[in-house]
Amino acid sequence: MPGGSPEDFTAIGQTSTSVQLRWDAPAKKLRHGEIILYEVVYHRVDNALEDFAVNTTDTSVIVDGLDEDADYIFQLRAYTVKGSGPWTSRLPFKTFANRSYYFPPFYLFFLKFILTVTANKYNKCNSFSMKSGAFAKKGINMPICPV
Repeated sequence: MPGGSPEDFTAIGQTSTSVQLRWDAPAKKLRHGEIILYEVVYHRVDNALEDFAVNTTDTSVIVDGLDEDADYIFQLRAYTVKGSGPWTSRLPFKTFANRSYYFPPFYLFFLKFILTVTANKYNKCNSFSMKSGAFAKKGINMPICPV
């Protein structure tokens, strides 16, 4: 059984109800054999009595079916044929709320005008990435091409 827990355990929100968990195998000297399985357990912070578990042979997993705008705790351990190793530290994660953004038509017209002027100024097609605001929150990259 492993003498150490998996390392670099991280969580990345995918949607308002899912998270991707990633990690590295335990340090080689602490594995004591081939890692055959990882066990992830998690629960909502406000309901520690209701644990959920996910097993995988990979070093990442997407957990879905989570509640929006909720705090969770995740833990992870590795298995060899001889048994399980120690748990990682508790990893807190908060899902985000699914919010829609409304842009009045005049705002969209204004945004298109600014982007068109910028594109025509350089007379070439560029990629434009918002650094702040609602588009950045959605991860939207907008192509800019002369019209």
